[in-house]
Amino acid sequence: DLSNELGLILRCNMLSQTAENLKMPAEAAIFQQAVREEMRHAECLTERIVHLGGSPVKVPHPFAYHKSDSFWQMLEDTISRKRQIQGQYRAHICKCITSVDPVTQLTLEVIIADEERQIYLWRSILQAESERL
Repeated sequence: DLSNELGLILRCNMLSQTAENLKMPAEAAIFQQAVREEMRHAECLTERIVHLGGSPVKVPHPFAYHKSDSFWQMLEDTISRKRQIQGQYRAHICKCITSVDPVTQLTLEVIIADEERQIYLWRSILQAESERL
């Protein structure tokens, strides 16, 4: 839902800025692209909410960042959060099927596909780091 996407915008921006600070420009660019994608997801969900006559009912999931958290821990936490969100979106898709709302269903399916692609890319970053060590 919209609150999830807003929370992911914050998380991805924090990852991008942290990567930049750690002199990891390629990774910073990847996470900045993710910020743009999450913003697009938020726009799509807002469009559906307005079209269906609803209003956002949740606030973004808190992002507990501690200075002691490493970039890698933040990335792992964000991947985990994305997996939780995907489960929620799959449940929403089931509701869309029973209420015959193919546009929202397709919107959520596209978002899930984008999230899967991001997770795959981010896992490869984690894998490269573990091989480097």
